[in-house]
Amino acid sequence: SGAYRGLLLGAAARCGLHFPALSAETTARLQAIVGVGAHVSNPLDGGFSILTSEAAYRACIEAMRADPNVDMVLLQEALPRAAGSPRAERYIRIVEEYAAAPGKPVACVTLA
Repeated sequence: SGAYRGLLLGAAARCGLHFPALSAETTARLQAIVGVGAHVSNPLDGGFSILTSEAAYRACIEAMRADPNVDMVLLQEALPRAAGSPRAERYIRIVEEYAAAPGKPVACVTLA
């Protein structure tokens, strides 16, 4: 989300960390995936597209993992508040799937 993106950038600046620019190929790939409310950069705010489309969420993760300038992918995801939270449950399973897959590391943080 945009708010979390801002918090992340602020914390990184205080710690002397930086986020490398995405490659032109990754930027074009992400712009083709996301739409309303998105901010294509590193870190990425996928906007409404990734909240409503599992395919877009996966495509963004794959694009970030493929970028030569990105060493790891950190996802911000909400934990399910209770059983029967289908979207949150599906997206946490997606995070787990990518975290277990070979390739660049994938980790998850939550504000909850």
